[in-house]
Amino acid sequence: MQSDNEKMLQEIVQNTEMGKNTLDELMSLTHDQKLRDEMLRQKREYRRINQAAHTALDAIGAEAHGQSAAVRMSVSMGIRTRTMMDKSTRNLATMLAEGSGQGVLDCKRAER
Repeated sequence: MQSDNEKMLQEIVQNTEMGKNTLDELMSLTHDQKLRDEMLRQKREYRRINQAAHTALDAIGAEAHGQSAAVRMSVSMGIRTRTMMDKSTRNLATMLAEGSGQGVLDCKRAER
């Protein structure tokens, strides 16, 4: 049975992986250098948090369970759908904000 700490760490691993993967995909769609710089900063932070969660899981003898291929594919399709007609900085920034907010909510749910 997973402890509350392990559940939270697994959620952090999955959400930071989703953040990194999403940022990779969105960076390829923008020509706005300021937005790209911010995406790179966020990606570094997601990587740092992801590595810390992996280390914490290792310390409690648990194995990290990242995103499934199905989830990655679903997210990728959603990004392509939402950016097909609108690759504007505003739309990409909105998508980033929504994704970050959803990640926080997911972690808060795992906390309970």
